[in-house]
Amino acid sequence: MNGSPPEEWVVTTSGGLITKIEAIDRATQQRTDVSAHAGVSASDFAGQTEESVVTTSDGLITRVQKIDRATQQRTELSREEYAGLVATTALTAYHAGIRDYAAALAAGDTNAAQTYYQAMTDYFAGTGRA
Repeated sequence: MNGSPPEEWVVTTSGGLITKIEAIDRATQQRTDVSAHAGVSASDFAGQTEESVVTTSDGLITRVQKIDRATQQRTELSREEYAGLVATTALTAYHAGIRDYAAALAAGDTNAAQTYYQAMTDYFAGTGRA
C-alpha cells in the first residue's frame, strides 16, 4: 500500500445494474463521468435509479454510502447491507470463473482451463470447502 489519498466514486444503479460511474473531484466535489473508461456502456434508464458513493484507498473499497434522493445526505451501509454486497460480489465472481472455465474447455484451451480449475481449487482449499 502506498498510502495514496482516498478517492470517491458515485455509482448509479438501476434494477441492480450499474448504469453510470462518476469520479468525484476532492477539491471541487464536481463529478466527472468515467463510465466508458470503466467498461460501462452509455444507457438511458428511465426507471428508478439509486446512487451510492464508493470510497477507495490504494485500489481497495473502504466504504460504501447510499445517497438519499431527496436530501442528498450520505448514509453508510449497515452491517447487513455490507454482508449482502460481499455475498453478491463473491457469487458473481465465482460464476464468472465457472463460465470462463467452461468456455476454455469448449475452445480446447487446456492451459486456460487448467488455470481456472487451479484457481477454483485453491480458493476452496482456502475456505476449508475443498
